[in-house]
Amino acid sequence: KEFDLPQRTQDEVMCLLDECEDMLNGVRLIQELSPKSLDQLVSYGERCSVRIMAARLNQIGVPAQAFDAWDVGVFTDENYGDAKLLPTTIDTIRDKFMSRID
Repeated sequence: KEFDLPQRTQDEVMCLLDECEDMLNGVRLIQELSPKSLDQLVSYGERCSVRIMAARLNQIGVPAQAFDAWDVGVFTDENYGDAKLLPTTIDTIRDKFMSRID
């Protein structure tokens, strides 16, 4: 069954897709794809998906909000393509979400 995305979600997803397209054009122009650039490109799919999922959950009555990883404190080392969470990440995420609980 299809569902309509709210306009705000559509706008956010389109903005991310435009950014992704710009990045892909850059990769095409320089004909090089570094592990860092690949991680960034993969993130666009993740970032679009989380917005679509949150919108759908809200539509079916489940309160949800989309977050990008860095907005909730997910930080990794610089081993692009195989990054590991920094030791403080779990505590940072917990603190971010605990501050949102009523």
